[in-house]
Amino acid sequence: MTDKKHIKLANVKRKKLTDFLESKQSKFEANEKLTTKIDYYKLITFLEKTWKGKGYKTLNKIKNKYPYIFRDKTIKKITLTDRGLNVSSQFLNNNKTEIETLVRAKKVLSENVESWEDFANRKKVSISTVEQAVAEFYENNPELKVTDEDYDIKYKDYLDGKKWKNVKKNIKLSSQIKSLFSFHKKYPEGTTNYKSVSVDGRIYQFPSTIKTDNKINDYKEFIRVINKWKRNVTADNYLNLLRQQNRGVQNVLRNFRSYLKDEPISSREEGTQVKNVFKSLKIEDELGKKFT
Repeated sequence: MTDKKHIKLANVKRKKLTDFLESKQSKFEANEKLTTKIDYYKLITFLEKTWKGKGYKTLNKIKNKYPYIFRDKTIKKITLTDRGLNVSSQFLNNNKTEIETLVRAKKVLSENVESWEDFANRKKVSISTVEQAVAEFYENNPELKVTDEDYDIKYKDYLDGKKWKNVKKNIKLSSQIKSLFSFHKKYPEGTTNYKSVSVDGRIYQFPSTIKTDNKINDYKEFIRVINKWKRNVTADNYLNLLRQQNRGVQNVLRNFRSYLKDEPISSREEGTQVKNVFKSLKIEDELGKKFT
């Protein structure tokens, strides 16, 4: 671009700025009425659109080079809260990509992931703002929360020789490893113990691979759902019963359908382990092909 074109373009931009400052679009609003003051946020948006750069940097340059433009002009900067915006929500909107990247790294328990405290310090905001923003992100993306199954998978990687550093610094992770180590020591590879569990008046053999009370309860409720469905063997009845269950029971029911169809099981747990649970319960013997 020649010097003449550059000067002409600069003059055009400054003219747009002076026109903007005199227009209603730039004015600060108070009590639902426009004032004579310039709204800082409206001004920054205009500068970023016109100069294609960081608004606050452009503003400082113009103030220093052409101070007459802002003579007798008062720029009003109010807080996000005053503007009716939630600070943490605004922070999430402005930093969503970075937050999602960190969340996904934490989901797979990656090494040396930046802590939320360090993230807050780097962004120069309070930790409470970051925590509220992250909580809001998880509300919209619950599948990215770290679960016990994620720790279980990480422990399996550890047993397979995929070591990772700084385990002791992560209290929850190291605690989970100790718990899983005790379990594997009690039930060594190749050994599966069974526990007799009564459901609806019948005894079922629950394998030791179902490690938590929550999962045991999910499988017990799954058996109850199957018993209710057998009284009215229709697709509508199955869907109605499915909707009444929590997510854990719903996952068991979906896995069971996949198991009967000999399809891959969609689960955080190993498919083989889930299939072995269904084999030990021996429920399909009573159903034939009706359930599929």
